[in-house]
Order: sequence, then structure tokens, then C-alpha cells
Amino acid sequence: MRLDSPVPVRRLRVGFMRLDILAVFTSALLGGVALAAAVEPLRVEQRAKMFEPSTLSLTRGAVVRINNDDPFIHHIYVDSPAFKFDSGDHRPGRIVEIRFEEPGDYVVQCAIHLKMRLHVSVR
Repeated sequence: MRLDSPVPVRRLRVGFMRLDILAVFTSALLGGVALAAAVEPLRVEQRAKMFEPSTLSLTRGAVVRINNDDPFIHHIYVDSPAFKFDSGDHRPGRIVEIRFEEPGDYVVQCAIHLKMRLHVSVR
């Protein structure tokens, strides 16, 4: 292994093709712990008594981070048979995170401003 190479590289020949395979041995360094790529939460803004954006498509386990960018309190909730969430008072400048673990279609609402709706589809 070259010391100036960040990752050891092995070259294999398969038929007429040469494949470059990066061999990274992290399990020895990390004690056998598997790493998953961290996924950034999806940002939603509460602005002018609306959710922006108003529709999201997510994969199972995704996190939605809702920022109250309004000058007044909101109260976020989800009430469905598969999933329930209640933020309590969501004050200006605060952030609420919601993790969607179960597939389905959900409506995130504000209990104070009844016209506020965020439609979330989880697959």
C-alpha cells in the first residue's frame, strides 16, 4: 500500500474489462460497527400561516424539520391511525422534527391555524 494513497486500491480483470475496486477496511478500525450514510432532514418552513413546501414525498424513516418562521405560535400535529404526533406550542424561531417510520399518506396540520396543511407521502 502506498502511504500517499487515501484508500487502498485493488485492480481485478474480469473478461476484457478491468474493474477498479476500492477496498476500505473500516470494520477493523470501528470494531465491526456498520455505518449508514446520514440523511439530512427535509426542511419545511412555517411562513405566512402556510407550510412551505406544502407537499412532500419521503422514504420510510425520513425526518422532516419544521421551522416556525412566523411571528406567532403554531401547534403542529398528525392524527392518523398509523401515526400520531403533537408538538405542543411551537414558538417563533423554534424547530420541530418529525420522523416518519411507517409508509402511508399523512396530513400535518396546525391546531391553531386550521387552513395550514402539509401533505406527506411516505413510501
